[in-house]
Amino acid sequence: MHVLTQVEKGGELGAESSLTKLQWSQTHQQLWETFDDLLGPEATLARPRPDADMRSMHREAMWSRSVTIWGGSSQVQRTIVAERVLGLPR
Repeated sequence: MHVLTQVEKGGELGAESSLTKLQWSQTHQQLWETFDDLLGPEATLARPRPDADMRSMHREAMWSRSVTIWGGSSQVQRTIVAERVLGLPR
C-alpha cells in the first residue's frame, strides 16, 4: 500500500517497489504450484470432469511462470533490494 500511495501522490517508485514485485510474483507462482499439487495429474486436463472447465485456471497457471520475469526478473529485483535497501556491496 505504501508504494501505491507514493505513486498516487506523484512520487518516484523506489527500491521498495522491488520488494513488492518480489512478494507478489513469488506468491502468485506459489499459489498456482499449490493448485497443481492439489489437483495432481488432473491439473493438466482442460476438463477433468464433464462439469469442470479448467481452461481459465490453466491460463492463470501458465501466466504464473512469467510473473517472475516481466517487470524485472526476480534476480534483478533481489539485486536492487540488496544494494539499495539493505546497503550491501555489489
